[in-house]
Amino acid sequence: MTVTLVATKGSAEMNVWAPGNDTAISLGAEDPYNVTVVLPTTGRYKVQVYQMRASARRGETANYTLTIGVTGGATAAVPSHDALVPGTKYHATAEISCVTTPGGKPGACKAGVIRKGGGNATIEMETPDGGQRTIFFTGGKATGSNATAKLVATKNDDITTVRIGAAEIYYIPDALVFGG
Repeated sequence: MTVTLVATKGSAEMNVWAPGNDTAISLGAEDPYNVTVVLPTTGRYKVQVYQMRASARRGETANYTLTIGVTGGATAAVPSHDALVPGTKYHATAEISCVTTPGGKPGACKAGVIRKGGGNATIEMETPDGGQRTIFFTGGKATGSNATAKLVATKNDDITTVRIGAAEIYYIPDALVFGG
């Protein structure tokens, strides 16, 4: 999907949101005018056009043109070359290190991955406290989750650290996302 914002009067920026996620795929501060992304899931996406707070306080207005294009087919149509773990829908299963309570100690989350190729994957986890968490990867980067809290992902060597809200931390190895 490609989204382009052109302000014809004043200034405007945008965020792009995946269905069911409170974490934007692209925050305006990172790329306020052009977003090109492989969609992590099907559904209704939201584009939020906004004005910076200082401009709004001054009573400024903005006119803009927003162009949205979607090309290609669903990644689910691309066959995976991974075999499934017998008796599951997953291409691999693992236990990954995770923290699920504020100030908690690391534990082990049971994880299963559905790979779609090219670093696009859905990781479903069962937390030690019996909860469930799903994290979406696009092009090898964590792009969203099924949580309502904000997702922040950082990369160190071959581990992506995903923080969700103030309590949850997941340490996801590249091998789980890409295979290997």
